[in-house]
Amino acid sequence: MDIEKFAWLQNNPADAGRYINITSVIMDDPEFGKNTGTYRCQVRDGKRISINPEPTQHGWRLLTSMRKRGDKVAKVAIAVGADPFTFCASSTKMAGYQEDELEFAGGLRGRALEVVKCETSDIRVPAHAEMIIEGEVPLDEGLDEGPYGEMYGYLGPMKPNNFYMNIQCITHREKPWILNSFTGLTCAMPRILGRTSHDVPAVEEIWRFFGRQLHGGRDPS
Repeated sequence: MDIEKFAWLQNNPADAGRYINITSVIMDDPEFGKNTGTYRCQVRDGKRISINPEPTQHGWRLLTSMRKRGDKVAKVAIAVGADPFTFCASSTKMAGYQEDELEFAGGLRGRALEVVKCETSDIRVPAHAEMIIEGEVPLDEGLDEGPYGEMYGYLGPMKPNNFYMNIQCITHREKPWILNSFTGLTCAMPRILGRTSHDVPAVEEIWRFFGRQLHGGRDPS
């Protein structure tokens, strides 16, 4: 089990390291409810990644509430390469606090999202994601995380004593597709998108990923 063996990227020279940034970070607590959010995750070493829910975001509120209750750790799962509807629900403010974004994803697609139970917890995750990372977030300690190139060409600051996960399990497809959001590169993005839109093989590859997710994990070809 080594998260560093996968092709995560460092987008910008000033980034603190490689990041997992197309995420659906899933939490589930009997008292405080559920959250699926897109939070940047810095790769620290083979068995640890930082997780950055911003203050007041739902994931931050859940973890902070667990800490105040006296919990020492929080079980967390991260879906990488989930279907577009799950990522849409995860990365927007569609759901309110303690509402289940995975239910909203089912509403968007017109049928319930297929989920499976994690290997190390009772958290339910999208069944056809490219990868699931499971672990525990210590609530009584943290690690400095960042800086990281955010949207619109700005560098997000280093976050002292931020949340991190001790990885307990990684499950993935035989050849998982590793996705990356090129944040912080906004000045170049119009040219990149312009080239991609005229690059037939690139467009076909993008649509094949969407098809793979929307056809229950099978390649549509």
